[in-house]
Amino acid sequence: MTRPQQTPLWGLITCPDCGNNEKFFEVADNIVSTTLFTQNSDGSFIQEESAKQTPGSVRLFCAVCDADLTAFHTRFSEMIF
Repeated sequence: MTRPQQTPLWGLITCPDCGNNEKFFEVADNIVSTTLFTQNSDGSFIQEESAKQTPGSVRLFCAVCDADLTAFHTRFSEMIF
């Protein structure tokens, strides 16, 4: 009895240099981060809200070999849930 072949997952981002398709990191230039805090009566703070704007470029890299995968960044962004 033969086993059925596994169906490949289409749309996976794969590093062309090392074959990694699991670990990636993003680098954003010129981030503006705004965080609202409320001070408690004991002097400690609680974070209420946080917002980030990235007016600069955003790049994607392979977390295994550091290859620049920025060409795949749009696909990467579409698949973050």
